[in-house]
Amino acid sequence: MEKTKKNNEQLYKEGKLKKQKEFEVVKNEEIPYEIPQGWIWDRIGNTGIIFNGDSLNSKQKECYSNCKNGLPYISTKHVGYGSKITNYKVEMKIPYDEPKFRIAHSNSVLICSEGGSAGKKIGLIDRDICFGNKLYANETFLGITPNYIYYFYQTPFFFYEFKKRMTGIIGGISINSFINIPIPIPPTLEQKRIVAKVDELMALCDELEKKKEKQNKKRISLNNASLDKLLKSTKQSDFNYNFKIITDNFDIIYNTPENVKNLKQAILQLAVQGKLVPQDPNDEPASVLLKKIKNEKEKLIKEGKIKKQEPLPEITEQEKPFELPKGWECCRLGNVTNYALTQKIEPSSLKSEIWVLELEDIEKETSRIIKKMRFAERQSKSTKNVFNTGDVIYGKLRPYLDKVIIADEPGVCTTEMIPVNGYGFISPQYLRWFLKSPYFIEYANSSTHGMKMPRLGTDRALNSICTLPPLNEQKRIVAKVDELMALCDNLENKLTSISHKSEKMINAIANKIGYK
Repeated sequence: MEKTKKNNEQLYKEGKLKKQKEFEVVKNEEIPYEIPQGWIWDRIGNTGIIFNGDSLNSKQKECYSNCKNGLPYISTKHVGYGSKITNYKVEMKIPYDEPKFRIAHSNSVLICSEGGSAGKKIGLIDRDICFGNKLYANETFLGITPNYIYYFYQTPFFFYEFKKRMTGIIGGISINSFINIPIPIPPTLEQKRIVAKVDELMALCDELEKKKEKQNKKRISLNNASLDKLLKSTKQSDFNYNFKIITDNFDIIYNTPENVKNLKQAILQLAVQGKLVPQDPNDEPASVLLKKIKNEKEKLIKEGKIKKQEPLPEITEQEKPFELPKGWECCRLGNVTNYALTQKIEPSSLKSEIWVLELEDIEKETSRIIKKMRFAERQSKSTKNVFNTGDVIYGKLRPYLDKVIIADEPGVCTTEMIPVNGYGFISPQYLRWFLKSPYFIEYANSSTHGMKMPRLGTDRALNSICTLPPLNEQKRIVAKVDELMALCDNLENKLTSISHKSEKMINAIANKIGYK
């Protein structure tokens, strides 16, 4: 690093490099683990020239889309989740003599700095490019191996440091915060040995993954085909027949009780994508429903029952998670529910008979209420959220993001849980299944903050995309999901029972042969 600094100073004297910023030494409290002798902790800003790209307005896009000779313009969509960029057949090229655009030179490392892919989309380039303003490029200094930086960006430690520096509703990191992230730097030769070993291990992982993919291909096809037949059943007799095929051949399709969870998750995913039940063209579309919700909110604001909120951003085409059936709409969760707007109450105001709900009272995955305790039994000094009968109560802590219930009586819950309800025209049962769907859980997991108790932040929750069917279809979806979940539970219980019997037989044999 001393050689790097001296080299940069010489380049500065020669006018080939701008004066580099002086960074604060990494403090002891910032160091998460011990590093080998010969390594040092430094800042990412000392590993290279780091800068963001340039945005394009509509006029420039039109102009440069016709450019045949120039530098490829790379945006976030061209960058993968930790991949070396090899396909430079992009929509736009920037003319070689265009002075307004920054150029990232060959072997620069790219990383997305804003939005849902921030800190996740990472690329390494093998040629000069122009690039978008939501990407940071790192042109590494002498002694810093680009591939080492490329792999470091993909480590859990880096992502944790990156994520805790993110700010704003959309989620992004400023360049000043980014360049101050600590990085462990090995000697140059060791950097190269590390890269060679990681390349070797990644190749082995890729080979293993291909073998596994080949082995599972038929099983996956069978899973998909059986589930597809089940979900396309229009008559109850067809449904019963197709479900019997699954249960009779479960040892082939799903070989353990735990795998039934995959079936449950698939059901919920299809439900929120509009593929679980057929659409009825006579249903009132969700667009009308959204207008009713808007009118209801305006009325509640006038009556002083809720406060006027800052408008949430319009949903872009890129944000839409999947194609929805006709009559469905994508909307922000904060626009159609009272998420985070429920009343808070101090313990001193609670009556002894009030129901006090905590996360531990709810069984994970099933969301079954294990116990109900009253304030007289569970004295608490913390502030509580008030909920009413019919409210959906959502556990916002990871790994409890699938703890979602519907209250069957009024009560209060800890602030790790959020009472939610749609504005009059959303089925609470549909909302519950939506919050438990793989789509929403994946979004919530990628949007949590904090290390000891990761939680879904309010801003991220309000801005999440909710798929909204017509009201009548919501009811049909709920009925179908309830039916399928009950069948899955019966199947799971059956397999668990078989597993317990097998375990008893193994124990009996072990006792006979004297094995402990």
